[in-house]
Amino acid sequence: MSIRLHQIREDLRQYLRSLHTQTNNMITALGTDYRGVYFVDLDKGEGVCFKAMEDIENGLKPGQTFSYKDIMARYAEKTVTENYRERFLSFVDPGAIIAALNEERLLTYLYTVRRNGEEYYEMIRISAVEPDDPKCNIGHAVGIGITNVDAETRKALVQSEVLKNALAAAEEANMAKTAFLSNMSHEIRTPMNAIIGLDSLALKSENLSDETREYLEKIDGSAKHLLGIINDILDMSRIESGRLVLRKEEFSFSGLLEQINTMVMSQCREKGLSYECRVHGGTSDYYIGDALKLKQVLINILSNAVKFTEAPGCVWLTVERTAVFGNYSTLKFSIKDTGIGMDPSYIPRVFDAFSQEDSSRSNKYGSTGLGMAITKNIVKLMNGTISVESEKGVGTEFTVVISGGRR
Repeated sequence: MSIRLHQIREDLRQYLRSLHTQTNNMITALGTDYRGVYFVDLDKGEGVCFKAMEDIENGLKPGQTFSYKDIMARYAEKTVTENYRERFLSFVDPGAIIAALNEERLLTYLYTVRRNGEEYYEMIRISAVEPDDPKCNIGHAVGIGITNVDAETRKALVQSEVLKNALAAAEEANMAKTAFLSNMSHEIRTPMNAIIGLDSLALKSENLSDETREYLEKIDGSAKHLLGIINDILDMSRIESGRLVLRKEEFSFSGLLEQINTMVMSQCREKGLSYECRVHGGTSDYYIGDALKLKQVLINILSNAVKFTEAPGCVWLTVERTAVFGNYSTLKFSIKDTGIGMDPSYIPRVFDAFSQEDSSRSNKYGSTGLGMAITKNIVKLMNGTISVESEKGVGTEFTVVISGGRR
């Protein structure tokens, strides 16, 4: 029995020596990153210094025990700069640490200190000490490390300032661009309206040769196309500057659909396409909102459907009331076509400004790359959603969901 007891004691001594060696190795490793390392029992308010900050006069020594609150108060008073002192003391408060460790495993606080006439950034890190034996109750014990992070902090601050200045410059340039485009578009639109008006008057003349009439019709088409581009640019500039405001007016829903259908039917007839509009779910006669912008959204999508569909293709507009709550209704608009469709890789970019799947299409189909970006922004302002499904060579379907007041 005595031999066995002796062996147990020897094993225990070896274990303690091994544990002591591991602890020292751990403290040595931490010392490469930390100027000071401490173990603190927050319940008792006592701590042990494992690695001392050597440049502090009359500071703690390795192995020395201390009163946690007294040491932190003295450190804050003599070392932490005044503008960080109050927040530092709040951070190291035992109650605050215990509460914070319930949410996070590691607590950090960055502050500045003044020591030996020099001011620099320092960081304190606090983490809970968890015993290997779950039966061991050490209460709220933490490890505290203090490290000099001045060089990396100042570098990060410089980089942040550079990025901040670059962002400010970019925003200023973007505002200048938006203002320029807006002003130029207004300036160009005035003479363009005059050109379109005079061309329309000239076309009414009965004494025109076929060749002259053909020229005037081409002028009319090109001028209207250019005016459409100018209007798109104006809309984008209003959206980017936050000046696009939606109206809240009562409008006839059936009247809105009639205007849209008349326009789209005419476009489809010219291309030899079939068009159908279906309404489901008992929509109301009148709604409150911005009829002009809603019409712009639907016309933009429907015009694209017509543009990218060849005869003998089809275009459908389906309107469905999907929900009613109080004086509000949710309407879903589905625009489907049998056109050329889109590649799956392009679909995530379809609503980006100036985005085109194939740049050669801009000449063939007259695309500006702004219509869908404007459409999405208007739908977003209406607190609605827009989505798209498409298959190359099969067709495309856009779905717009909008909620609004009804009479």
